[in-house]
Order: sequence, then structure tokens, then C-alpha cells
Amino acid sequence: MGEPRSIRFPQSFLDRVEEWRATQRPIPQWGDAIRKLAEAGLQAIKERPEKKGRGK
Repeated sequence: MGEPRSIRFPQSFLDRVEEWRATQRPIPQWGDAIRKLAEAGLQAIKERPEKKGRGK
């Protein structure tokens, strides 16, 4: 699958992930939830229009 990582998150972030997990059926494992949320965020960034004047 890949190499394991150890990451610390603020409690507010963990609470938001738990709230999201509770809305999913079936409820995903914590690692799967993080992966799905990260993939969704990366896809959203990829699909958003480029903003001009940001130095890129």
C-alpha cells in the first residue's frame, strides 16, 4: 500500500474527521477516512480554476 506515516493533528481537526466519518455508511476506518478526505481535497484543488497574480 505504501509506507506508514505518523502525523499529529490538532484536536479540532480530529473532531471534524470523526463528524464526517459518522455521516458515512459504512463508517470508514480512520485511515481510510483521512485518505478519502485528502484525495477529495487534492481533486478539488486540481479542478479549481487558476487564479491570476499568485506568482505561479
